[in-house]
Amino acid sequence: LIERFGSIGKTILSIWLVTLVFAVSAVLTVVDALKPYGYGIGIVGLIALLFLRYRKSPSLPRTGEKVPQADEGASIAAGTAPHPPAAPSPRAAGRGEIR
Repeated sequence: LIERFGSIGKTILSIWLVTLVFAVSAVLTVVDALKPYGYGIGIVGLIALLFLRYRKSPSLPRTGEKVPQADEGASIAAGTAPHPPAAPSPRAAGRGEIR
């Protein structure tokens, strides 16, 4: 979640706010005269929860994209990071033949 929201403070704040909205909604639904407001706030909380869950986050890496570790960020930016050797396929190495 921290990667999705950008910082631990934003993560805690968003969880806390959604929880608070649902708590207020639950309290308002107890009183008959305030039930419509309670359900309305509950719907707003659900929409906020869905928005926070499914919004696009530019900080997330794409599928298959290598995420740099803390100690190799500078070497990747400079273009001097070592590339891992390509592993031979099992068939090319003489393994995995169908018999």
